[in-house]
Parts: sequence; C-alpha cells; structure tokens
Amino acid sequence: MNITELSVRRPTAIIMGMVLIVGLGIVGYVNLGADLFPSVDTPIISVRSTYPGAGAEQIDADIIKPIEDAVSGVTGIDTMRSTSGVGFGYTVIQFTMTTDMNAAVIDVQKAIDGIADKFPRDAT
Repeated sequence: MNITELSVRRPTAIIMGMVLIVGLGIVGYVNLGADLFPSVDTPIISVRSTYPGAGAEQIDADIIKPIEDAVSGVTGIDTMRSTSGVGFGYTVIQFTMTTDMNAAVIDVQKAIDGIADKFPRDAT
C-alpha cells in the first residue's frame, strides 16, 4: 500500500499526522530561544577632558597625546581612538572581550592620575 492509497482509504490518519507535524513545528519554533539582538557588554572606557580656550592642536599635544602614552601600557587594549576639538578632547579605549573591566578601569585611572600633574592648570 503506497501513500496515495493510504490517503484515500484513511484520510483522518493523514490529517492527524499533518496536524502532529505542524504542532511539533510550532512548539519547536516557540521554544527555539534564538536572539537576534543578544545583550553584549562592550568593554569600552572613555576619557573626556576639557581645556577651555584651547584649540584642537593644543588639546591634542597637551592632553590627548600624554593620555594615550600613559594608557597604552594597560593590558588588554584592543583599539584606542582619540578626538580633539576646540576646548575638549575625547579618548575611547576598547578592550578585548576577555579583559576584566574592573581591573582595567583601575589601571586606566592610575595611569591618568600618574600624569595629571603634567596637564595645563585649566585642564580637567
């Protein structure tokens, strides 16, 4: 007996089989657990500095460059980007995903505190 004969002789069995397959598919889809936008904590520390009245080149030379030099010794750094504008400087330090961020924050803070006396007096 092939599938065609079975379908003609016992239509209820075929319908119940299809309902079972569709039902299992729906249950499987609902319990799939895939997340298109998983929660990820990106390991980033940003340092913002201000120096009122200074130009971008002066901020870069007096504040950004010393911060980059001091922080470059911290372990686990993946990338470091800096931006300077009129009166402000901004450094973004991205760490590898395996870096302990509590220790990294302390290390960056110590590195910046170590060079804070070299900044201009009006800089924060």
